[in-house]
Amino acid sequence: MSSNDWYGIPEMTIDQEINLPPLAKRTLGNKIKIIDWCDNMEQAINTIRNRAKGMPIKDDMIHSDLVNEWTLKVMRANRLLDDCAMFGRR
Repeated sequence: MSSNDWYGIPEMTIDQEINLPPLAKRTLGNKIKIIDWCDNMEQAINTIRNRAKGMPIKDDMIHSDLVNEWTLKVMRANRLLDDCAMFGRR
């Protein structure tokens, strides 16, 4: 898969890319950042999921408080992710 396919960028020569108008260049750069960050988020989500699966279930206040705090962080991240996914569609 070429980087153009990966990022959904139309085929263009180096000269065409260099000569893109400033706002088109900004959009292209942001498009690439968003896609790269999605890969990072997927990796982080997999890490969170795997850690949660491996987490022991204890009758311990400190452990329970930490897991509760983590749950709230995941909930906030989920809300931000939903908001980001719907950005510009509302």
